[in-house]
Amino acid sequence: MNKCISNKLKFYNWILTIGVVAYHSNLNSGYDISNTILNVKILNVYNEIISILGIFVMYNFFFLSGFWFWRGISTIHDVKKKYLKRVYTVLQPYLMWTIVILLFERIFSYNNVSTINFRSLCDIFFLDPIDGPLWYLLALMIIQSFSPIIYFISKNKKIFIIFTMFIICYISLRIMGYVPTIIAFNNWWWYGHMICYLPSYFLGALVGLYYSDIILKREYTNKICLLLGLLLICISITFKYVIMRGGSNYIIELISMNILSIGGWLIIDARRFEKDIPKIIDSSFYVYATHSPIFIPVTTVILTKMLQGICVNSIEMIIIKLIQVALVIVGGYITKMLFNIIFSERLYFGFSGGRGL
Repeated sequence: MNKCISNKLKFYNWILTIGVVAYHSNLNSGYDISNTILNVKILNVYNEIISILGIFVMYNFFFLSGFWFWRGISTIHDVKKKYLKRVYTVLQPYLMWTIVILLFERIFSYNNVSTINFRSLCDIFFLDPIDGPLWYLLALMIIQSFSPIIYFISKNKKIFIIFTMFIICYISLRIMGYVPTIIAFNNWWWYGHMICYLPSYFLGALVGLYYSDIILKREYTNKICLLLGLLLICISITFKYVIMRGGSNYIIELISMNILSIGGWLIIDARRFEKDIPKIIDSSFYVYATHSPIFIPVTTVILTKMLQGICVNSIEMIIIKLIQVALVIVGGYITKMLFNIIFSERLYFGFSGGRGL
């Protein structure tokens, strides 16, 4: 994989991380909004776009996880090697950040952390992660625990394609209520999310196993790719925003999010990444790990106090929301820099799983 494509992937991941931050930002209280019909409509459109972006991000995260895990797999030894590597790049960062956030919340007590016992630790680490967005890492470890079975299915390309289509159809029918739920864990809130995004993981695995050259060895740089990408993005948003206004439809959502993924990839010109990318882009994982439990609550309190009693219109409200997103990103970047100074190389690696080093 050449430098341009590598940097393009980092930038793409950076955009996805910003999308997660914007999706989780909930700065709405503490001050008045000028309640005209136009202001409400403008703010509703912004919130709808952010909602679509948040859903899109998770579909992409699971797709890329499936892609990277299964790219280059040719033997069962490769599977074992990659899974053991994920213990250091996925599970280890999850456990370390959970401990850090647990200590942070107990020191500052802003989230009313209850008395710690064995049951509460199980909840904090597994059933109800104290760093909510990191449920994604737990989900990956569970899915990839089945990688030996998936590998034997993948030895035959046609069978694996059929298997992937079966997973998509079954999950779609399950979510829409047409087939019974075999296993449901009511107290395990992120289990449902994991099932919802499972088809994207297998689509990523399919591309990683048999079609990785489409992503890694082609530089989409001409105007036709740009126009096609913009067209696909418009089609995706139309699917999601217009067709689904009458109600949720998982199949349409799955199709539209994958169309949006293709469109987003096509509009990014790889030639712009021939030089080194800004260092802040390498802080994506730190932003992701710290935004929800630390920097969104902190910036929400600060901005709410500053704006208390001030009447703002929808445009100003959107600007304030974007300022919060920017502050959260800067906070994540500063955290990365501080950890690099404070901790040894091994611990620093542990917090990021080697990302952005």
